Amino acid sequence: LLSYGKLKVIEEILWHVKLLPNSDGKANLTGSFKKLLNISRRTEASLISVVSNSTLNFQEKQILTDSIQKKALLEKLQLFGYYKIIGCSPWLARRVKVLWYKLFS
Repeated sequence: LLSYGKLKVIEEILWHVKLLPNSDGKANLTGSFKKLLNISRRTEASLISVVSNSTLNFQEKQILTDSIQKKALLEKLQLFGYYKIIGCSPWLARRVKVLWYKLFS
C-alpha cells in the first residue's frame, strides 16, 4: 500500500487484531502462549520491514515504526497478563479480556 502513493499518518485506530487463545485446556496454555507470542513478533517485524523499505521520508517511517512497536508491546502485555490470569481463573481471565478491549480498543 505504501508504494501506491502518498501516506498520511493519523492517530485514529482503524483496525485491530486480537491475539487471544481459543478454548484450549490448561495443558496447552504454554504452547498457545508461545505460538501467539511468536505470531506477534513476526507481525511486528513484517510491518516494520514494510515501513523501512517504503518511499516514506525518515520522519514518517519513524512515526509508523514507533506506532507498530507500541501496538506490539500492548499485545505482548495483554498475552502475558491473560495467560497468567487464565492459569489461576478462566472466569476472571474472560472478565479481564473484556475490560482490556474496552480500555485499549
